[in-house]
Amino acid sequence: MTSEATPETAPSFGDGLDQAANAFLSILEPPKAPPEAEKPQAQAEPEPPATEQEAEAEPEAQEAPPETPKKTYKLKAAGQELEVDEDELVKGYQRHQDYKVKTTELAEQRRKLEAEAQAVQQERQQYLVQLQHLIPALQQQVNQEFSDVKTMADLEKLAREDPARFTVWQAKQVALQQAEVERQRLTADQQRQQQEAFRAHVSEQKKLLLEREPAFSKPEEHAALMTYLKAEGYTDKEISSTADHRALIIARKAMLYDKMQKAKPQEKVVPKPAPKVVKPGVADGKSAKDEKFAARMNQLKKTGKLQDAAIVFADLIPE
Repeated sequence: MTSEATPETAPSFGDGLDQAANAFLSILEPPKAPPEAEKPQAQAEPEPPATEQEAEAEPEAQEAPPETPKKTYKLKAAGQELEVDEDELVKGYQRHQDYKVKTTELAEQRRKLEAEAQAVQQERQQYLVQLQHLIPALQQQVNQEFSDVKTMADLEKLAREDPARFTVWQAKQVALQQAEVERQRLTADQQRQQQEAFRAHVSEQKKLLLEREPAFSKPEEHAALMTYLKAEGYTDKEISSTADHRALIIARKAMLYDKMQKAKPQEKVVPKPAPKVVKPGVADGKSAKDEKFAARMNQLKKTGKLQDAAIVFADLIPE
């Protein structure tokens, strides 16, 4: 006996082939498991409330410790009194030391350069002195060796008759000319250096002059001093060669003193009274009676005795 499918178990194929195939596949596929329910996330257990002591201690732990006040120092710089802390003091000292080291290095480099320049100048001076002695000596040697050559005719004769000796004469003349050219070059170079050094000296003295006497910055003051110096007998060359600022300051003081003396009113000369004529035998115009009274008064002052006082009073009573 064949079992018949009930409506609960038998699938319904429908009318079409596609529906039948879909229904057959649905029988073969295993039933899908129901989706698992999402597990609730575990909640963090609440922390127990902080006690009163912990609540008071927590702000103290969060607060930064108070900074220790830095020690300050008072110092004077550029005419002003300043107050700096240790950090600024250390930084200032470091800057000062760095500046001091650099200044010392620059001074040492400048000293070396000046020493080298001075050594070169001395060598040039020695070379110039040697040339100044060499040229006359060489000229004298040529004159002695070629004493027969005095005119152009003698020179032409020498060239014709003794070409070798003429070549020697030419070589020595060339050496003389080169030595003279070198001497002139060194002399001109020395003069140029002296002029530069003098200009630098004048510039330095002018700076010192204006620092000590700012009045010299006015052209009229300078012109007045030049006029005064010329009136005192100085020439323009002597004035222009005076570069020492101290001499100019003294000259200006002399000029101002003379000007003040001329502006001062002249005092009238009052004749002195003639001395008193003292009679012979009387000193200082005092009579003998006066001197006697003065002696008795001195005696009274010394003793204070009544007897001496009576003598004085007796002198006072007119005779």
